[in-house]
Amino acid sequence: MLNRKHLLIGLIVLFLISIYGWFHLRLGIDFEGGMLVTITSSQPLTISNYFNPPYRLNEKTVQDQYIYEVTIPNPPELEQAAKLRNDLSECVKEWVNAYSRNQSSDQIKNKCDALVSQLETLSGLQLKENATLQDYSEYGDLAYYKVLNNIKEKIISKFPNAQVDISTITPTLSKTFFEKMKQVFLLAIIFVSMVVLYIFRSLIPSLIVMSGALMDTFIVLGLMGLLGIPLSFSTFAALLVLLGYSLDTDVLLTSRFFKSRGEREHIIKESMSTGISMTTTGMLAFAILLAIGYVLKIVFYKEIATVVLMGLFVDIFTTWGLNAFLLEKLGEKK
Repeated sequence: MLNRKHLLIGLIVLFLISIYGWFHLRLGIDFEGGMLVTITSSQPLTISNYFNPPYRLNEKTVQDQYIYEVTIPNPPELEQAAKLRNDLSECVKEWVNAYSRNQSSDQIKNKCDALVSQLETLSGLQLKENATLQDYSEYGDLAYYKVLNNIKEKIISKFPNAQVDISTITPTLSKTFFEKMKQVFLLAIIFVSMVVLYIFRSLIPSLIVMSGALMDTFIVLGLMGLLGIPLSFSTFAALLVLLGYSLDTDVLLTSRFFKSRGEREHIIKESMSTGISMTTTGMLAFAILLAIGYVLKIVFYKEIATVVLMGLFVDIFTTWGLNAFLLEKLGEKK
C-alpha cells in the first residue's frame, strides 16, 4: 500500500513543478487563432522542410494518398492586418459620429488615413481616390482578406504537386471561443459543487472533495505547459473528463470516511485499494487510446489520452495524499 506521507510530499513537488509550467502554457488554434493547412500528396513529405516551429502535425494515409494536417499560428502580418482592420472600423465609427453632430472631423480623417496607409503597405491594395465613408468602412475587410489570400497563395506555392486546403480562425473568433470555454468550465464547477454539497449536506466535506478536483486541474494545466501541449477544444474536453474521474475517487473516499463507523485508518486504506484499482483501469483504457493515436498519428487522440493519463496519475496524489490527509485532520477534531 502506498504511503500517504510520501504521496503528500509527491503532490507538493508536482504542485511546484506545475507552477513553472503555467508560465509556458499556450493556447491552441481554437483559442488563439491560427491556420490549419491540409496537404494531400501522392508522395510522402517532410513537413519540417516547409514550416518553421511551432506547429502541430497530424499525419494519415488514405489508400495511396498522404494527408498532412498542419496547424500553425497566424503569421505576424495577418495579426497586424486584423488589428488595423479593427482600429479602422472604430475610427470610421468616430468619423460617422462626428459627422452626424456637425463636428470637425479633419483630425479623425487623418487618423483613418494613417491606418489605411499601413493596410495599403501590408496588402498592396489601394483605397480609391475621393473615397466615401462607406469605402473606408469596407476597405478594412478588403485589405485584411487580401493579406490572408497572399499568405495562402504563398503556402500553396510551396506544394506545386499536392492539393492544399487552408482554413483559418481569426483572433476575434478564437477569443470568443476562449471566453465560452471559460464560461463552460465555470458552470461545470458551480453545478458540480452544488451536487457535491447536496450529497454531503455539509460544507467542509464538500470543500475537501472540490479541493482535490481543482488541484488536479491546476497541476495538469501546468504539466501541459511543460510538455508543450496547448489548451484546445480536445484538451479542454479531456480536462472535463478528468474532473469527473477526480470527483469519483474523492466522493468515494469522503463518503466512506463519514458513513463508516469502523476505524478510520482502515477505511482510508480500504477506499484507497478500491480507488487505485478504478484509477488503474482508467489509465489502462487511455493508454490504449494513446497507443492508437501514435500508431494512426492522430493528434486529437494523443492529446486527450496524454492529458487524462497525467490527470489520473496526479489524482493518486491529490485524493490519497491531500484529501486523505485533510479527512484525517478533520476526524481528529471530532
